Amino acid sequence: MIEKVLQVKEEQHKQEIDELLAKQREKINHEHKQQMDEMIAAIVVQFTAQMAA
Repeated sequence: MIEKVLQVKEEQHKQEIDELLAKQREKINHEHKQQMDEMIAAIVVQFTAQMAA
């Protein structure tokens, strides 16, 4: 009985950690995408300016 309770608690804890890690990965991916979008926009502006010159 106690072993089963401990097993269930451990599984819940593992699931909570997995959910937190997934949220953290999602946040990092979102931030990375924003940074890449900003860099691409800056490159496009520079390229356009060079082509116009």
